[in-house]
Amino acid sequence: MTIRALPTLHPAYLLRQPTYKRHAWQDLRAIVTALEATEKSAAS
Repeated sequence: MTIRALPTLHPAYLLRQPTYKRHAWQDLRAIVTALEATEKSAAS
């Protein structure tokens, strides 16, 4: 079993540094992509 870890920024940090919200959004999209890939491979 493989356990993946994808780091992202803490929400409190984003409140103090709103310019990093774009990076957090990219992180969230990467998480969705990884979950979809995992779902597809589990279905096979």
